Amino acid sequence: MKQSIIILGLLIFALTAKSQAPSEVNVMSFDTEDGKEVHLTQDTVSNSLVFRYGTPSNWEIVFTDDLDDDEAIFSSSGYFRGGGIDNAGLDLNYLHFNYDGYNYTLFDEWSAEGETHEHGVRIDATEGSTTPDVDDISAIESSVTGGISYTMFEGLTQEY
Repeated sequence: MKQSIIILGLLIFALTAKSQAPSEVNVMSFDTEDGKEVHLTQDTVSNSLVFRYGTPSNWEIVFTDDLDDDEAIFSSSGYFRGGGIDNAGLDLNYLHFNYDGYNYTLFDEWSAEGETHEHGVRIDATEGSTTPDVDDISAIESSVTGGISYTMFEGLTQEY
């Protein structure tokens, strides 16, 4: 009996460790060089986008945008140039939001030159802010799952 309770407890912990609702699907996630995680999920029931940064036991930032309402919290931007290396092909995708005095930009960038694919979060103080500078968040590229495209979310303001 005692062993069953322990196993049940471990199972519940494993299923809830990522702290996301069962209706959330991964859009993009990765481990960071500072030992934390970034998760961007979309809730398929409430049609909301959720950004999380931290650890499953201590999310430092949880930011949600209801994609059905008129208040755009996230915005997207990007650029695509095909043609491979002969045309210096690029696929640049960004998701932007403001939180606690900072501008956050989640990025998914690919370049044909050097065949580089980079992910992370750029963080800048908002204009006129007196908040201190903070380091950008770099992804461990081997941990990246999913990806973003500036055209993938209906209801977001798109900046070109």
